[in-house]
Formats: sequence, C-alpha cells, structure tokens
Amino acid sequence: MTSINAIRFNDYSGIMICDEQRHWNDDRMKIFGADKIRPVVPGEIIERYGIVAAYGNTGTSSIGDELRFKIRERILEVYKKQVEMEGGPPEKFLTIPDIAELTFKLITEVKHDHINECLKNMVGFSTDDFIQSEYKKDGREYKIKSKEIIEKAMKEIAGSSGTDQTGAVFGNAGIIAGYDPSGGFQIYLFSMRHSFYEPVPSGFVAQGSGSDMANVSFSRFFNHLTLEERKNTIDRIEGTIAAIDAVNEASLNNIGVGGYFNIFLFDGKKPEKERLIEINDHRSRFCSEMIHACRYGFIKETIIKEMVEGLLYESKDLDWASNLVWEQVEDKKALHRFLRGYPSDVWASDESRLLPLLR
Repeated sequence: MTSINAIRFNDYSGIMICDEQRHWNDDRMKIFGADKIRPVVPGEIIERYGIVAAYGNTGTSSIGDELRFKIRERILEVYKKQVEMEGGPPEKFLTIPDIAELTFKLITEVKHDHINECLKNMVGFSTDDFIQSEYKKDGREYKIKSKEIIEKAMKEIAGSSGTDQTGAVFGNAGIIAGYDPSGGFQIYLFSMRHSFYEPVPSGFVAQGSGSDMANVSFSRFFNHLTLEERKNTIDRIEGTIAAIDAVNEASLNNIGVGGYFNIFLFDGKKPEKERLIEINDHRSRFCSEMIHACRYGFIKETIIKEMVEGLLYESKDLDWASNLVWEQVEDKKALHRFLRGYPSDVWASDESRLLPLLR
C-alpha cells in the first residue's frame, strides 16, 4: 500500500516523491514513518564522480528495506574491487544504467532467496532441489514424485499459489531515478512479479496502490505540455507541483496512501553534495496542503509557484512560506475549515469550489 513516483524534468534534473504510510499486522493498522525511497550511492562515490541515485520500493516494507541496503552495499563493493584492481580510484565509475542492471540482479537474487524460504517452509526443499527432483534431509535422499507436492511447488515458484508468503514476494515493484555526468537524469522501473526492468520513456512513472489516481493526475498534467516540453524542458516548479498533486490525489482516494510526503530533488548542475536533496519535514506537508487548497480555488497558482520555489529550491523557511500564502487568502476561515476536513457545505462559498481545479 503506497504511492511511489518519479518525473524527469530535463537532461539533468527530476523528482521522486512518495507517501510514508504502511500497514502492520492482520488488522491493517496504519504506521506513518516508512522510508519507501532512500539514496543508494555512498557519499564518497557521490563526491568523487558526481553520481546520485535513489531507489523506491512498493510492496513488502521489509523487502524494500533489504533491497535498498543491498543496492548501496553492492555499489560500494564494486567500487572497492575496482580500487583494489587499479591501485586507486578508477577514472570512471558506474552510470545510472549500470546501477539499474546491478539493482535488477539484486532483485532477482532477493526474489529467489525468499521463494526458497517459502518452499522450504511449505514442502521442505529449495528450487534447486525441485529442479533436480530430489533433496537431502537428515542425511537421507528423497525423490520428489508426489503430483500434489510438485503442483504446490510449481505454484509457489510461479507466484500463483495465492499464499501470503508468496504474495509478499511477488507483489514488489521498484523505481530507481538518478543522475550521472555521462548519461544525465534517468528513471528505471522494476518488477519482481514479471521479472523485468526497463528505462521509463514517458517522462513519469507511478507505482503502488495509489498509482491509479497518480497516473490520472500525471496524465492530466502531461497532456497540457507540448512534445518538446515532455521530452526536454518541463518547468521544475510546475513539475514539482504536479508530483505533489499526484500523491495528494492518491492520498485522498486510496486508503493505503497517507502521511507526510518524502520528496527527493535531483539537480546535476549543483555541486556534488547538493545534487540530491531530501525534504520530508513540515515543508513537505505545507506544500501538500497548500497545493490541495489551490486546486479548490483558495490560493492563486502564481502564489503556489512562488511558495514551492522558495520553500523547496531556495531553502526559505516555513514562516516565510506561511506568511506568503495566508496574506493573500481572502476567506481564511473557510480555508481553515477546508484543511481540517469539514464537508464542502461548511466552507464552500460558491459552486465553483465543489470540484478541484484542473489544469
């Protein structure tokens, strides 16, 4: 249950954004605080090569955490091996496509490891044992002959058994977005169920239970862009607003999406340490709420653009943003009620506010 998204603005910049809600135990209790997107390139590699990347996972939280940790560790492992082989830091290092390939290999490994665990718990043998039609246990060899066992194992391996264990494995998908000096900003999509990875050619991607509403919101935004804008020159402020707006839509319409949004801003023209900035505090929440209010006509879009640029891109503080917005709100009482979740008949002064504004 989640919403993980990415947009490419141009050759050197883009955004990733997600919610923080996850479910816990059979009663589906909500927890706010899941790290669904995390940077995966170690600091020393960022400083030396200017490469930045982040991985976001939808599905089982523990598998997402495992993958993010292993991707980072594998990148560092590759770097140390190259340093050892060349007697010092290599002149060139991994690109984003290289990191995507490395990530897919890790996803495949993790998938196989978890399927093996499921098989061993269910029928007592691994996928390798199943291929060989025999396994050893307590020093004895056993042939795998039972049609019932074979059918059960095949369903488990294919992810079609319908059990919670395999669902927790096959239900995972991921996004990597990042910048490297040779290839620029790129986005890749991954699927555990369908065992594939591919570059994202459309300019945006949405994954998770909230992807249905996020895709509608993204499509609405992209449909108003020219072909040139879609490919190369999406305004970063408009693109950021569109990304936040998409997760707002997912949060409003999907029970599995909520909490503060985690925003990752990529800019390959910035100094190495500033090429990937993470924002997941009150600034993120304030932007989310004010953009939502803008869509219902409480705040002018020009003010929202100024707020997003100052708060997220120019390091201005929350007091500045709050003063900027509230000073121009005509009906402050109505906006307070709107943000607190009152029904529309309490805060709407005319029928035009009963539907969100569309681009």
